[in-house]
Amino acid sequence: MGAYFGVVSHQCFTVIGDDGTYTMKELPPGTYTIKTWHQEYGTHNQQVRVGAKESETQDFTVKG
Repeated sequence: MGAYFGVVSHQCFTVIGDDGTYTMKELPPGTYTIKTWHQEYGTHNQQVRVGAKESETQDFTVKG
C-alpha cells in the first residue's frame, strides 16, 4: 500500500481518473500553468489560457 499527498497554497487542483481524464471547474479567466506529476516519469508543465465562460482542453503525453 502506498500514498501520495501534496500541499498547495490554492484551490486549483484535481486528480486524474482511471481513464486518464481530468476536469478543473470554476476557474476564473486567466493563464494557468498545469503541472502533472507521475512517480516514475516526473513532472510536466503546460500553459493554458481560459477566457470568461469558456472551456479548454489540455492534453498531456508522458513518455516513459
